[in-house]
Amino acid sequence: MSRNRVEPINKKQHFEDTLKKIDRMIKRVQNGYRTGIYNDEEAGNEIKQLRNQREVVKNQLKELDNTSNNEQLSELQKIVNNLKSVLNGTSHLETKEINQLFADVIDHIEYKRVGDHRAKIEMKIHYVGMWV
Repeated sequence: MSRNRVEPINKKQHFEDTLKKIDRMIKRVQNGYRTGIYNDEEAGNEIKQLRNQREVVKNQLKELDNTSNNEQLSELQKIVNNLKSVLNGTSHLETKEINQLFADVIDHIEYKRVGDHRAKIEMKIHYVGMWV
């Protein structure tokens, strides 16, 4: 599960670093124009080319974000479907897998008995990511 997530993060970082590098290159060309290294036409062509590269990298970054979101969404959908099957009693998961499913979703459970040993138990389930 965690190995699959490392790769998109590295790719995302790579694309972000590339965008920063292209921005630095554009600034260098602009500075080169100011100092007379580039003439109008050279600087314009170079900046235009760099901006086109920047747009390509931005589009790749957006595509990567969409792919990552779709993968996360499908993983969450799988968890929800497994939980529904467990609660309906139709699950084909092994006990160990069911325990892991609950451990992934539930942070901790508070319970207290009101009254004597035959009294009702009050339970409060704290889910992962719940800030109450």
